[in-house]
Amino acid sequence: MQTFVVNLILSLGIASTASASVLLYPDVLPTTLTAECTDALMDDITACDRLVRDLRPDVFYPPKSLSRICTTNCSSALDKWRSSVQSECSNQTVTVDLNVEAAAVYIPGAMKFYFQSACLKDDEGRFCGPVAALAAAFSDPGISPFNYISNTTDQVKPDDCDKCLAERLRLREGSPYGDGPIAASVSLYESMTSSCSITGKPVATTTIDYFTAAPSPTAKVCEGSNYTIKASDDCYSISKSQGVGTNWLLADNDLGAFCANFPAAGTSLCITNKCTTVTVPINATCEAVASAANITETQLKAWNPSISYGCVNLAKMNGSEICVDAPGRKFVAPTDTSGLPPLTPTTAAPKPTDAAEGSDKPCGRWYSVQQGDYCNLLAIKFGITLPDFFFLNPALNTNCTNLFALESYCVAAVGDINTYTGRPGFSTITLDPTASFTGIHYTDRPDATESPYTRLYTPLPEATGTRDDCVHYFAGDDYQYNLTGSSFGSNCVLAAQTYNVDLEEFGVWNPGLGNVSDPACKFEKGVRYCGSWYLEQENSTPTDDTPTPPGPTMSGSPADCDEWAIVIDGLTCEDMASEAGISLKQFLAWNPAVSSDCQTNYWVDEAYCVGISSDDGDGGDGNSTSTGSPTSTKGPTSTKGLTSTKGPTSTKGPTTTKPTPPGPTMSGSPDNCNKWLVVTDGLSCTDMADKAGITKKQFLAWNPAVSSDCLTNYWLGEAYCVGVSAK
Repeated sequence: MQTFVVNLILSLGIASTASASVLLYPDVLPTTLTAECTDALMDDITACDRLVRDLRPDVFYPPKSLSRICTTNCSSALDKWRSSVQSECSNQTVTVDLNVEAAAVYIPGAMKFYFQSACLKDDEGRFCGPVAALAAAFSDPGISPFNYISNTTDQVKPDDCDKCLAERLRLREGSPYGDGPIAASVSLYESMTSSCSITGKPVATTTIDYFTAAPSPTAKVCEGSNYTIKASDDCYSISKSQGVGTNWLLADNDLGAFCANFPAAGTSLCITNKCTTVTVPINATCEAVASAANITETQLKAWNPSISYGCVNLAKMNGSEICVDAPGRKFVAPTDTSGLPPLTPTTAAPKPTDAAEGSDKPCGRWYSVQQGDYCNLLAIKFGITLPDFFFLNPALNTNCTNLFALESYCVAAVGDINTYTGRPGFSTITLDPTASFTGIHYTDRPDATESPYTRLYTPLPEATGTRDDCVHYFAGDDYQYNLTGSSFGSNCVLAAQTYNVDLEEFGVWNPGLGNVSDPACKFEKGVRYCGSWYLEQENSTPTDDTPTPPGPTMSGSPADCDEWAIVIDGLTCEDMASEAGISLKQFLAWNPAVSSDCQTNYWVDEAYCVGISSDDGDGGDGNSTSTGSPTSTKGPTSTKGLTSTKGPTSTKGPTTTKPTPPGPTMSGSPDNCNKWLVVTDGLSCTDMADKAGITKKQFLAWNPAVSSDCLTNYWLGEAYCVGVSAK
């Protein structure tokens, strides 16, 4: 009931004594909160999908997941939760990022922002997260952080001014959560709307209350001059007459922005950061102001830090004074520098009689080592690097254990130390002005060419039976721990707890693991497993030709299965095959999640395939290719309580002669396939398509069991269709 809020609190960085890897402790809330406030915060949000609690604004989610979680009911529930916390918690605070005390409503407010960010759509109804993810994949074609985008092949790059990219930036800049204030301070959205000619969509800024303990005021000492406000003064006239930027005047005296609540006559002001000022005209730009003052825009912004990065807020400063030279006290150079030593010695200092052995190079300054000195200290004290100190004093060893007190060591070179003979990197070059050029002239060099960048990331294949639509996957290699003596029964238990999922559900998503409660449960290396999959409504609408399974099914059953049977207590898989009129070999081929001994993934009340429309009745493994129009293979009705669902029997057409596949095949290949190739070692599906003179798109269409990246169901020694005849 409480994990929804607990996960959110941990994700927001709120202080807790609980380990960050454990998300089920309810003690993450401050003990200073009232019981009513705590209850409001810990209220369970049942209307939202479980993925909502883990949403982050900087993560992209697949469209399939967004369609499931982005509901009106969830949005309303989050609003209701926020209102409840606002009512029950009032001004009570929690510690959030950077140890800032924020109102408790920060927690549901942040959750709603994360929800809005993930579920944002543009005017056309597209989810904007996947659009931004695709743009990111094109911009950085390296390792993909999105499990649903492994490459950009056949994808269309979103336009730089895509509405979705603008809407995401608009939402981000108007929010007080995450890096919204930073984005707003540099005017990212305004810059994009200007370059993309987007109008009528200003940023809608929202705020959140922060409650901090007011520090005790300390008396300030004015380091500049004092000015007493006159009856005819306002902040603009004072900043102009006193030669100080208006915002500098306000900041130096802790006054409100835009001269709000300016002090009355008789109040003393401190004038500190004086400068040469100009009055900001209407419709001014940083470029125009800087050009008129003969300075750069960088200098203008450095001397007036209240001007935003994009200079968007300059329009709000019209009538105020800004600095066009450096504010504050100016540096005054000394009039007499004759007594000052040069920063870099230009002549050698006399060598003292106690000079260390080996310190014979020209030296600009000597130092007599005192008790307690050491090499690093001398290097820092005299502004010399340690390698240079050793170079000038070669008798010292690398550990500096032979630095002797009351001996003098050289601590400064004469002139540039890089000119010293023997220094690492020193060399002399003799140029012959009459020598002819023997190299290749720059203009004769060929133009540079660019090699296409191929994506480095190739997703691991899924483990046997593992779902292909999970939100999070992990590599089996990552969970190969020796857990002897730990509280975890196995690596399977550890993975389920790491992803905060029910162990039984974890086993359903990864049926190839067998009994996940068994201490012997382990992961195979080189494949990936489902760490988190959030239940979604499956499409149960039957088609005209294929019946709906009468119960839950295992993954991997043939797409053309038209007869199902449900397991009842005491019914073995041999019994089921026999009563369906098929062989055990066919049953196992059509239900690949079931182990060969029927001990794994053969469950009571689950539906299993016992007939397919493409079987030719030869008693094969269900992957053989028919030599005519297919007929459905049916078995007798069960007499032991076996529930059977049958699809329509197709009419067998005239027999035609087609080439026999030269090897085992996958299901789904077209009936009119007349050309096959067998996968050999090193032959990719792209190579196979090229070899057959077809496109990869045609290859995938004729072999639907093969995934688009050819990592799933493309097996060595299997035959695949590479040509079809006219039907």
